[in-house]
Amino acid sequence: MKTNNEKKFNYQTIVIKNSQNLNVESVDASSLILYSNPHSRGNTVQWMLNECAVDYTIQLIQFNNETKSDFFHSINPLGKVPALVHRGKIVTETVAICSYLAEYFPTKMLKPESNSPYLTDYYRWLFFTAGTLDSAIIAKLTNTLPSGLVAGMSSIGHFEDIQTVIKTALKSAKPYLCGDQFTGADVVFASYLLFATNVTHAIESSSLIDNYLHPIIQRPAYLQMMSFVNLHRSEFTPYAQSPSLQCE
Repeated sequence: MKTNNEKKFNYQTIVIKNSQNLNVESVDASSLILYSNPHSRGNTVQWMLNECAVDYTIQLIQFNNETKSDFFHSINPLGKVPALVHRGKIVTETVAICSYLAEYFPTKMLKPESNSPYLTDYYRWLFFTAGTLDSAIIAKLTNTLPSGLVAGMSSIGHFEDIQTVIKTALKSAKPYLCGDQFTGADVVFASYLLFATNVTHAIESSSLIDNYLHPIIQRPAYLQMMSFVNLHRSEFTPYAQSPSLQCE
């Protein structure tokens, strides 16, 4: 179902009705709005919303005057997606949004219990992805990896060490990062691994990575997100190809 968003953006808002599924949380879709682009990290948040099995509204926006508009800057002054508005409150940053959703919908069991021995793994891999892996993938892609003293001072460090850390995480997965419980940490970590191995090729795929990802990308929530992205991505220009942003 599509609704008009007061002509603030060229693309109409789309309401995702997960309430048609069983065991769904009762949430008014208009109170949960995701601003995204099908060529962005917003796909990770949309996957997480699907795992929460809630109704939500998604507003797709272009990487141009729309992300730089006064209206969107009132939501995220950085002019970046994703951004989530829930009950009038704003959450930005991909991992922060996913963490928030896991907390807000505890019945979905997307975060270990407070007394779980896996809670440390949950937070470790969530924020390793947000603070180190994300930056490293982009630096590798743009040939701007730090070296020497700068590498020691940055969150990235040395790229070969990051690859070692990834192997450490996956060798401990049983089969997920938090044992047999699939969590928001897997949504985030798997998203970035897929981006690094299949899209940017910043990291070479391996049997260890493939064995971890294989059952995850069969999940209905992931497949639902990918179906949506594939349906809409051709109508949006990737960030790196957006002419109005080349001079930034």
